[in-house]
Amino acid sequence: TKANGGGEQWQTADETDSQLITDLSQREDARANDIRDFLVCMSVCHTVIPEYSVNGEVSYTASSPDERALVEGAARYGFKFVEKGPQSTIITVPDGSKEEYEVLNVIEFTSTRKRMSLIVRCPDNTIKLFIKGADTMILELIGPTKIQRRYYSETLNHIEEFAQEGLRTLCLATKVIPETDYATWRTKFHEASIAIMNREEQLDDVAKLMETDLTLLGASAIEDKLQDGVPETIHQCLEAHIKVWVLTGDKQETAINIGHSCKLLNHHSRIILLNLSLIHI
Repeated sequence: TKANGGGEQWQTADETDSQLITDLSQREDARANDIRDFLVCMSVCHTVIPEYSVNGEVSYTASSPDERALVEGAARYGFKFVEKGPQSTIITVPDGSKEEYEVLNVIEFTSTRKRMSLIVRCPDNTIKLFIKGADTMILELIGPTKIQRRYYSETLNHIEEFAQEGLRTLCLATKVIPETDYATWRTKFHEASIAIMNREEQLDDVAKLMETDLTLLGASAIEDKLQDGVPETIHQCLEAHIKVWVLTGDKQETAINIGHSCKLLNHHSRIILLNLSLIHI
């Protein structure tokens, strides 16, 4: 258990001695606020549903293992997702109190957007956007100021390290939205959501108006473990001269690493990289 200057106790069930918890306890520090936003983003920006057992233990149901892993990861550091209402998300924080985030808008993940955004009214009445998605998408949306790009170089290095280890990566960012700006945007978003023609395109165009000038919080990495028997099965297919292809949206380094781990590639394999840069005119 770590104590901050105000005497409050910061603790979690699994990571009480973590350096992150120590940094988080420094409430007046800018880095601590960024860490808090990072973990809040993980615990509220998702489509996970909490389920409680008879003895009160919570488990999470998610559309993908990645979604569940991020929520469980935030919970390990004291930001535990406990309840999802019709228009709010409730979490507990390291000091044991509950915080309710009013969900104003959800901009859903699609294979084209490669990101998900959530606009919430925070407990302090501030309106914030939390966003997570592929690094190729999020990094292009980061604002130009030093504060917005404080962790840019560090995050790029971490993403490369994670990819080389075969981990699936996401970038997380946030943005404070003034009330007047949100009121104007909300009207446009509503009009797009009820459009009869080209609804998805209109929603995407309106979303882009909000998903800009972001502040980068950092990156997450998830280990996507192979199922039992996969490497052996692929190896046997190759031994039988069966051609095996892998189609993935992961980063190139991640794909190569997974190719080795599933025995599709070996140290004697010849790897040819074909990369194409698209130029929009």
